[in-house]
Amino acid sequence: MNQYEDNGMNLSRGDGMSRYEKRETPGTEDGYESLPVFTLEDLAKFNGRLGMPAYVAVNGIVYDVTGYSTWGQGTHYDLVAGTDVTEGYVRCHNHSVLERLNIVGRLVR
Repeated sequence: MNQYEDNGMNLSRGDGMSRYEKRETPGTEDGYESLPVFTLEDLAKFNGRLGMPAYVAVNGIVYDVTGYSTWGQGTHYDLVAGTDVTEGYVRCHNHSVLERLNIVGRLVR
């Protein structure tokens, strides 16, 4: 088990994807319903600091931004990893940016 496995979820990187490749959306019948669930408290742990991966939520989907130079130290301009960045994201980016990020879960409130 690596340091990012929690509750049966493998939260490590190493998926072999290039940072700029499009990733496929979940190919299951229930779509995003089969993804691991994150609460805001769970998500806060993945802030990109102290060796932790950097995850952000946009429109209820949790994405891995670890390893992107624009997310150094878990921040990207005024956006902070480990949080729901939906509002700030939609002001600055279009959907094509999300298509390049790995989906690691879904946010529930």
